[in-house]
Amino acid sequence: MKHTELIYARHNRGILAPKIDPSHIGFCELTVVFDGTLEYTVDGTVLRLTAGDMLYIPKGSFRSRSVSKEAADYISFNFLTTEEIGLPRVLRGAVCGEIVLLTAAYDKMETRAYSDQTEKYAHLLACIISVLEEIAASAQISPLTKRIMEYIHSNLRRRITLADIGHQTFFSPIYCDTVFKRETGRSIIDYVIDRRIDEAKKLLLEGSMTLAQVAEAVGFADYNYFSRVFRKRSGYTPGAYKRMTLPPEKRT
Repeated sequence: MKHTELIYARHNRGILAPKIDPSHIGFCELTVVFDGTLEYTVDGTVLRLTAGDMLYIPKGSFRSRSVSKEAADYISFNFLTTEEIGLPRVLRGAVCGEIVLLTAAYDKMETRAYSDQTEKYAHLLACIISVLEEIAASAQISPLTKRIMEYIHSNLRRRITLADIGHQTFFSPIYCDTVFKRETGRSIIDYVIDRRIDEAKKLLLEGSMTLAQVAEAVGFADYNYFSRVFRKRSGYTPGAYKRMTLPPEKRT
């Protein structure tokens, strides 16, 4: 997750976006539009944002914004980071369920006073950036890779082989794995394991299943093998991970 130093954050709801005079900015800016329109000029290019769009402006850019002609709902962050941000200048269709939930969390935090308020906002921003980077990366992958991902997500409880992938996509298993690895940086089998461990973590957090039931629910017939893989990927055994989520008095 990205490390960010937050300078400014604000969720403007149902107001006219104020004018921003032209200037070189000494920070990065991230704006997500939920409703209405915003018009920026960045390094001489006019960028018109509508509902669902995201704007990312790197540090050092020359930017301005016109007064909006209608009320808009948008959230903006100004921040510093030494890490590379994998986002395009404009990302259409960027608002998804995760972004809405993270913004709702920001709104909730605004109603309460925390001693580390800025730090909490920075963590939220890092989560938002992470989700947006995944959306941006997904927009660049081929229909074949998307189809493979969809098949994997729908069949986590059963055994998945490269032959299954080839049968479902009508391409050779080797070709599928080659394309998938080129576009995602991971092999299909590695991706399957990652998704299974992610799903196992969710089930462990819910706490309604035994460890063996969790293993079976995510496609591991052998609990001992599941435990070894889980520890290798997360750094914890399934039991230790589950205990971490319990209240202190129940961790014994």
